[in-house]
Formats: sequence, C-alpha cells, structure tokens
Amino acid sequence: MNDRERISPAIELGSKTGYYGPLAASYDKHRFSGALGHLKNWRDQRLVWRAVRHAGNIQWVLDVPCGTGRLLRSLARHIPHSIGADVSRDMMDFSRQHPRFKRRTVSHLEYVQCDAKSLPFHNDTFDLVVSGRFLHHLYRLSQAERIQVMREFARVSRRWVLGDFNMQYGLKYYMNKVRNVLKGKQLKSQRMTATKVFGELTEAGLQVEQVYPISWVASEKWYILCLK
Repeated sequence: MNDRERISPAIELGSKTGYYGPLAASYDKHRFSGALGHLKNWRDQRLVWRAVRHAGNIQWVLDVPCGTGRLLRSLARHIPHSIGADVSRDMMDFSRQHPRFKRRTVSHLEYVQCDAKSLPFHNDTFDLVVSGRFLHHLYRLSQAERIQVMREFARVSRRWVLGDFNMQYGLKYYMNKVRNVLKGKQLKSQRMTATKVFGELTEAGLQVEQVYPISWVASEKWYILCLK
C-alpha cells in the first residue's frame, strides 16, 4: 500500500471517516509541507478569499469538514462567527491546538462533531458554507448521495455555498489520463465534467455564481461559488 492509499479516508455517506490518531496529526504534513505544499495552501487561501469578497457581508460561516482548520484559521480571523464541523474529533482537536490559533485573536469560534449528510444546524443559519478538499471524495458515491450532501449544505446556508471540485479539465488531468492509459491503469480518483457538476448543484438547489480555477490551463481543481 502506498502513502496516498494509506492516508486516504474511508468514505461513508457524505463523510470522511478515516482521519483519526496519527493520520489526523500527519494530515497537513503530507499535503502542505515544503515549498510545493505552501504554494498549494496559498493558492487555496487566495481563491477562498476571492469568493468571500465576492459574497460580500459574511457574519456567520461554516467550514465543513474543517479538518485541521487550515481554512478555518483564516476565516475566523476576519469573520465574526465561525463554526468548524468535522466527523473526526481528532482533526478538530488538532485545529484547536494549532499554534496560530494561540497566537492570534479570533472573534467567535466553535467546533461541532457531526456528519456532513446530517448537519445539526437550523435552516438558513450561515451566510456562507465552505467545503474544501472534500467534495471530490463523493465522486465514489451515487449521484443521489452526492446531491443529498449538497442539499444539506444549501439547507443550512442563507445565501452562499463554496466548494472545490476536481474536474475533467486542465493539463494535469489529461497528463494523468495519458500516463495511466500507457500503464494500463485507471485514474485512482474520479473526475466529473463541468456539465455534470453544474447539473448536480442545480438539483441540490444551488445556482453557480462564479468559478475560481487554480489555473485555467494547468489545474483540474475549481472552487465553485454557488448562490442559494
């Protein structure tokens, strides 16, 4: 089993269930350490804040699943009421103990352990729901299950939902596809077309407002801001 498989979570309906103990502690190290990792994190943060600025006045934000708090730390510094939700208590504990939280003052920050398919919040609770590095895991599930999760995000949001998706698009996607064809293998993780992603968002009651690709040419990853 390679490192990528070892640190990948098990998937239940709309939930990551495998990031506990050592896997939770090593999550950021495997993904965001070193020059390339810092670049990935910077690009994600930049696009999230472009979307936040587009959305306008955000007083309440939900980050689900918040994981180790990579996006939540940034959001909580500027948004008065920030909630981090994750099925893994270990991931949230890591976020709470992060030194950047201890060095900086945040307004109102809470953590809630829950499943993404059944969020314990009232309708229209948040101005913005953010979901990073999660929705591409749902490609392994059925269309109905994916839409169920997005409907839950839409239910608890008053107006905006922001998520990142891995698309059948970009130089990286086609290079990986060609390499796997030459090796006689299939891509390890699935990708969906923009038409399919937009269609499922529409079925979930969301309207695509703005697309923020990491790179229009090279990247397969898009942040998509939706209006309820």
